[in-house]
Amino acid sequence: MTVAVQNTPIATTSTPPKVKPGFVFVMGASDTRKLDELALKRFGIPGAVLMENAARALAGETLELVRARRSPDDRGVPSVLVLCGPGNNGGDGFAAARHLHNAGVRVSLLLTAPLSKLKGDAALNCSIAQKMGLAMNVVVGDDPAPALQAALAACMGRPTVVIDALLGTGTTGPLNDVMAKLVNAANSLREQGTPIVAADIPTGLDADKGVPTGPVCIRADVTVTFAALKVGFLEAGVRAYSGRVVVADIGAPASLAMELGEQVAMPAHLK
Repeated sequence: MTVAVQNTPIATTSTPPKVKPGFVFVMGASDTRKLDELALKRFGIPGAVLMENAARALAGETLELVRARRSPDDRGVPSVLVLCGPGNNGGDGFAAARHLHNAGVRVSLLLTAPLSKLKGDAALNCSIAQKMGLAMNVVVGDDPAPALQAALAACMGRPTVVIDALLGTGTTGPLNDVMAKLVNAANSLREQGTPIVAADIPTGLDADKGVPTGPVCIRADVTVTFAALKVGFLEAGVRAYSGRVVVADIGAPASLAMELGEQVAMPAHLK
């Protein structure tokens, strides 16, 4: 006996968004955070998925710099110092560190908050990095120097690259003492020849204005910004802090980016 099966479509086919070739999305800091929220609310895409995609892009750009420099330590293994803040920007750093470790890079993590103080996806990725045995040092109190020295020692020499994953688009006002000291230390390493890759936005930069929020700001060689350019990147003077900017697709539906932002040609000063 043959039973007829009726195929019922579970969804209608939508028209692909009109993304202009060679263009990128640009939006304000609050809209980029809203994009993450709507990705979960409307499409069921959890933050951990977006963070993982962001981390892969961050690790990929970092790995390109590592391979281009080929500055191995005394054991012939390149190293990356990852500065991780207490929020999701730090979470991007933890996840990127995992991918770099898997690619054969010696990774040293410096945390501004212990695992017990982290939340959500940042806590998850920190826990994974810890279970993988990645070197971790945590800032205790108001003086980051001891933890920084230990983190640098774990690099077995001056790091090949530094990742800035301290603070993201929510930064307002001058950095606190711990953050300012770490930013100054990273910039000092850069002056000695170690490039900096910033996660999403250089720590201390106003995402909407493109200028530092205070007297101290990361001066990155490359910024891997997630989902869309931040409005502040359109300012020509931002290059002194952002370096070259790469816009990474983190898997959020393009329809959300079109709803919350607009498309622009990649500014020449960011290339």
